Amino acid sequence: MEPENEFDDRLTLKGDARRTFLLGAAGGMATLAAGGMIAAGKQASAAEPTGAAAPLLAYVGCFTSTQRKAQGKGISVYRIDPEGAWTLLQTLETVPNPQFIAFDRQQRFLYSIHGDGSEACAYAIDKASGRIRFLNKQPTSGNNSTHLTPDPSNRYLVIGNGPGVAVFPFNPDGSLAPFSDMVPAGGEIGPHRNQTGAGPHPHYVSFDPSGRFLVAPDRGTDRVLVYRLNAAGKLVAAEA
Repeated sequence: MEPENEFDDRLTLKGDARRTFLLGAAGGMATLAAGGMIAAGKQASAAEPTGAAAPLLAYVGCFTSTQRKAQGKGISVYRIDPEGAWTLLQTLETVPNPQFIAFDRQQRFLYSIHGDGSEACAYAIDKASGRIRFLNKQPTSGNNSTHLTPDPSNRYLVIGNGPGVAVFPFNPDGSLAPFSDMVPAGGEIGPHRNQTGAGPHPHYVSFDPSGRFLVAPDRGTDRVLVYRLNAAGKLVAAEA
């Protein structure tokens, strides 16, 4: 099956979030970061031929804390020209360790979760420049959130918040409302002891292609949790 666009296997579009290795702009070191890419706003120019490729905007998160032995700084916005040149437009520092970021499904807003932290953040994306503006943050009732995704209706942000899965409604201005649900993950520790802390730890969240089910692989229990998200923003465990 062919990907929807040429960037599906490298960076993220339409709400998904993945880790990718990118060259750090400041230190020249390869850093493990979260990244997303959207088309840049473009004004017509007589010097450009009709149908010329539009530049892209890349949004890159990173680890920033000494605890992570990191030298990154906040969320960076890059312009990628059709020839492949990257130009840094902005670096915005808010909460440390914005390790994963994701767009809403209309690509008007950006959201971040933070390694070793207990907050989720919202940002508005300026359509003309691509720069981001901090809107607000909300406590996650967890620690070391590891992944995030908007729901198919674009009404909620779902995150793996460390000990479980949390749901945050979107406000009309793109900011985050307090969580509408937080479901701790249960179960015994699995056979693959590949994390430092003991206990359940959902490490990824994603909706299935139909949009009916949310899946959350748990690194602590070595199980895949499956939920339905109802209209009230509550998670309901799917029947086996």
